[in-house]
Amino acid sequence: MSNIIKFPPQNLAEPIDVDQFKKHSDASLLLFCFEMVGSVSESIEAGEEIKFQGEAYMELVQAFWALQTLFERRTGACASEVSAEHWMQMRKHALEGGPEPVLRIPRVAAGCAPYPPEVFNGLSDIDLGRAGLLYARRVNEAIANDSPHALDIEEARVSSIDTMTVIRELVLRLTGEPVGGACRPAGETLQ
Repeated sequence: MSNIIKFPPQNLAEPIDVDQFKKHSDASLLLFCFEMVGSVSESIEAGEEIKFQGEAYMELVQAFWALQTLFERRTGACASEVSAEHWMQMRKHALEGGPEPVLRIPRVAAGCAPYPPEVFNGLSDIDLGRAGLLYARRVNEAIANDSPHALDIEEARVSSIDTMTVIRELVLRLTGEPVGGACRPAGETLQ
């Protein structure tokens, strides 16, 4: 019996958490949640009970973590913590009365702000055009990358504001008119 092959032990249980879902795009996470909730719904309609660590339970846990990942990408905050804070505020309101609390959802900050319009005044026409294209490219890249993180979305928002400012300044220089008048005559629509 000395020829027995010893196989390494296999880890059959894989932890389910945010890290498992971070590698997926927003669209795939949304589809995954839709499929998991649909599967659980069908199981319940078929009379199956949700048992701790049963198949339906595990599908709900996976949907929970996928939603947690999406929330973190969009806000930069933990959904469980924000939800717990909202529940605490509503309990306090129910017990103490007073005005209903405003339940805010956090928003990630880019760490930068759009430039004031005066910054672009010293640029030549060609430099304004280049700057507008640069900012537009940044916005396009953030959107094309499926905006995997809330910070990317916020930076795209800031870049889009700078793009509009640069193009507005360029149009004002080239036409001598505010952007609205330079784009089309009043009352005319683009068809």
